[in-house]
Amino acid sequence: MQCSLKTTAKAARAALMVRRGKISTDELRGEARVMYDMLTERELEEFAGLPLG
Repeated sequence: MQCSLKTTAKAARAALMVRRGKISTDELRGEARVMYDMLTERELEEFAGLPLG
């Protein structure tokens, strides 16, 4: 389970980078692409484990 949570957090961070314009959507694959398409920036921050602000 721990590995799965780390993978989800990593995918959320990648999706968040796209949402913030730091990388291109072409670089997203799999879970990160799905998260980018379905979640808001705030939700991505929560999954990524980053402080909200």
